[in-house]
Amino acid sequence: MLHERLPPPNGQVALTGQSASVPQAYYPYPPQQVGAVPPEDDFNFDPIKLLWLVVHHRWLIAGFLAVGLVLGVLYTWSQTPLYRSSAKLEIVTSGARVIKELEIFSQSNSYTVYQTYLEKIRSRDLARRVAYQLNLSENSSFLQPRASFSLMNVFRKAFGISNTINLNDIAPERREAWAIGYVQGGISAQIIRNTSIISVSYSHPDPKFAATIPNQIAKSLVDLNTDSRSQTSDLARQFIQEQVIETKKKLEKSEVALLNYAKDQGLTTTGTAGLLSQNIEKINGAISAAIEERLLAESYIAQINEGFAASIPQVTESKAVQAARQQLVELRSTYQEKRATLKPEFPEMRRLQAQINEVNRLLNREIAAASRAVEISLKQVREKEASFRVELANLESKYAAYQEKNIEYTILKRDVDSNRKQYDSLIDKLNNLAIGSELNTANINVVDQAVVPGAPYHPRLLRNVAIFVAWFLALAGGIILILELLNNTFSTPDQVESDLGLPVLGIIPDVPENKV
Repeated sequence: MLHERLPPPNGQVALTGQSASVPQAYYPYPPQQVGAVPPEDDFNFDPIKLLWLVVHHRWLIAGFLAVGLVLGVLYTWSQTPLYRSSAKLEIVTSGARVIKELEIFSQSNSYTVYQTYLEKIRSRDLARRVAYQLNLSENSSFLQPRASFSLMNVFRKAFGISNTINLNDIAPERREAWAIGYVQGGISAQIIRNTSIISVSYSHPDPKFAATIPNQIAKSLVDLNTDSRSQTSDLARQFIQEQVIETKKKLEKSEVALLNYAKDQGLTTTGTAGLLSQNIEKINGAISAAIEERLLAESYIAQINEGFAASIPQVTESKAVQAARQQLVELRSTYQEKRATLKPEFPEMRRLQAQINEVNRLLNREIAAASRAVEISLKQVREKEASFRVELANLESKYAAYQEKNIEYTILKRDVDSNRKQYDSLIDKLNNLAIGSELNTANINVVDQAVVPGAPYHPRLLRNVAIFVAWFLALAGGIILILELLNNTFSTPDQVESDLGLPVLGIIPDVPENKV
């Protein structure tokens, strides 16, 4: 009940009842302050007032809270439960093997490899493989899943509404497109941070499909990678086989040309040039030794001509000369001993002198013989050196002629060696490629298999209820704010003092007449 009373002359206000309204014509300032502008109050958070508003509008808030709870539960029950399971794959980035100029190179880029496999997992081709291998286009449980509990299913059953579609009425191509779309639409993949592992997840109303499809995706991805490697190996093998055939023809042609040229020129393929080189090297060594021997003999001849024949090694090392010299020394020693007592005219002294002369004659003859031997040796050495030089000139002439003929032979032989080396290299690469294709190992390892989930991950009752409750509480707050803005009554004495700037003299309770 609202009451309006005129303020007393001094500008004071008296309130009756629990609230009072201010008429539009009423000016809330004292007479001496007419024309003044009321001061603007700073906004201050008042928890007591906020609590009072909550208590005052408690039924409104409770109603909106209840509606939010109910709608949150109903929204959750209206959703089809979805189950999700994940499989983990390890990607081994060993690098792609490519052939470039008949050499196998390895290329690796971890980030690119991981992104490539993510796109492969999300690709339509992989989804088609999974749908085909699991025969999902013929599986009604996959194409039309039945939720374990759903308010929509209850609604349809209650009103006799059926959403079942006879798959036999659908074309196989369309069923296949549905299956591929459902597989591709439910796939999610992401790289686990700081690892080389990719987590592949799939969501479906049926928990069995939620676990089966990620496992099949992992298997199909390995098969897809293996097929790609096989195709690359087949292309490489075909290319190398063509190169082997072409190189073999070139090798045979070059070998025939080499043999024909060697036959026409009278050349042999058993190392003629090597034999000539060895003989020339031997002759050069013999000439060097002959020159050294000749120079030594010439030095001995020079000593002999200068009268020092007795000092050459052929004389000093001769046993006959050494024996004659020893005998001469002994005879002279005996002669000198006896001369102290005998005169040279005595027969014994003459005999000793005759022996000394004979030994000197023999010694000189041996020295002369050694000198003649040195001269003969010098002559022989000179002849041998000359013959070696003639033989060397002959070999060099033959080698030069052989080299002239061997130029074309060397060119042809180089072609043969090059073609044979290329042919052997191609055969080795072909064998290695065949072994690698037989092994056919993939660089994808399954770390964890997906398991059948025990509970759905969607919808989430608590989250949905919390969202609806938050929305409706915000809506209730907005309505309360609007009501408070439209309300022009005073609810508390403090509002009179704060809004009108006038002191409150007292409060008159509003008592009904039947209680007076």
